[in-house]
Amino acid sequence: MRNTARINVIDIGSAGGLEYPWSKYKALVGTTLSFEPNGEHFSRGNLIQSNMAIWDRDGEADFFIYGEDGMGSSLLMPNLVWVKENYEWLRTQGNPQLAATFVQRAQLQGTVKRQIRKLDTVLTELPPNRPRFHFLKSDTQSGEWFVLDGARRYLAQECLGIELECFRYPLYEGIKLEGEVFGHLGELGFKRWGWTGYQASFASQADYLFLKTPSTEEEGGIISTIKRVYGADGPNSIIKNKTPFDRLLGRLKSNLTWHSGVLSRRI
Repeated sequence: MRNTARINVIDIGSAGGLEYPWSKYKALVGTTLSFEPNGEHFSRGNLIQSNMAIWDRDGEADFFIYGEDGMGSSLLMPNLVWVKENYEWLRTQGNPQLAATFVQRAQLQGTVKRQIRKLDTVLTELPPNRPRFHFLKSDTQSGEWFVLDGARRYLAQECLGIELECFRYPLYEGIKLEGEVFGHLGELGFKRWGWTGYQASFASQADYLFLKTPSTEEEGGIISTIKRVYGADGPNSIIKNKTPFDRLLGRLKSNLTWHSGVLSRRI
C-alpha cells in the first residue's frame, strides 16, 4: 500500500499490541492510544498507553472473573439464567464444544475493583498538541455500548472508522445487542461497512466495521486506507480475511488474552 494516509488508532481491549488486520499493516499506523488497566501509563514514541479501563463513566467498578483457573473476565456478568432457559436451541448454533462448555467457562471465580474512565475524559487529559485519532477499535467482551456512550464527543468530532465486537444474543446481563448499537452509530453518521460473520459460543457475536462519509479530501484518504486494511468493499463484505498463518497466531493469542488487566479466555 503506497501513497496512503497514516491512521492514528485507539485500541481498547488488547494487551498484546494491535491485533489483525492492523498488525499486518503497522507501517500505515501513526500514533496508537492503547488501554491496559494493569499496565503502566506512559508515552513512548508513537505509543501512548493508559492504565484505565474504558467505560461510560468515571469512577470505579466491579470486575468479574470467570472460568476455570480464573480465566475469564468482564465488567458485566454472564447471563446464565437466559442461557439455561434457551440452551436447547442455543446449543445448535456454532461450535458444539463451545456450547457444551459455556456454563462451565462462565462460572464466577472472583470480583476485583477496577478504575474506569470515559474515553472523552481520557482524551481531554492528553496534551493539547496530541494527534487526531481517526480510528477506534474496541473488543471488550460485551461492553461496546458502554465504551461508545462514554465517547460521544470523540465520535462526533474525530472518529472516522470503528471496529466493534457486537452480540446478537444477551449472553451478558445488561448488554446492548447489535441492533441497538447499529442504530446508535447510525444516528452518529456511521454506516456498516463489512463484518466477519458470526463466531464464538453459539455463533453469538461478530466483528463489524463502521465508517463515516468523508467531508474533506484528507478524510477520504483516511477512509480509503481503512477499507483497504480491512478488505472492505461494501456493507456485507467479509472483513479481516486471514491466511492460515494469521489464523494460527490469532488462536494462540485468543487463548492468552488480557482484558482490563485480567487474564481471560474468550467466551
